[in-house]
Amino acid sequence: MTLHQVLSLPESASALDPLSDGLQNRIRATLDGRPVDRALRGGWLGHPVHPAIVTVPLGAWTSALANRPEALSLLGLTVAAAAGAVGGHIAHGADGIGGPPDSG
Repeated sequence: MTLHQVLSLPESASALDPLSDGLQNRIRATLDGRPVDRALRGGWLGHPVHPAIVTVPLGAWTSALANRPEALSLLGLTVAAAAGAVGGHIAHGADGIGGPPDSG
């Protein structure tokens, strides 16, 4: 079995569908119409925000590895940016992965 096949197994696990549907509905109900929803989904940008935000923690982790005096601050930035990236991904994924960003 190839790595791609192994990583694709959860996608075909129909037993997870009720859990996934419940989570999507709860996320939609929590975020729907709130300003944070529009911000996280990238409606103001016309594109999901999480792909762009993901580069911030990666860059901060790389810079922190240089063991400079700013490493602790960079790690704090990493945590904050990672939280934003995850929030954006969750907000966007609640309508299905790969769906269009909210235009409103």
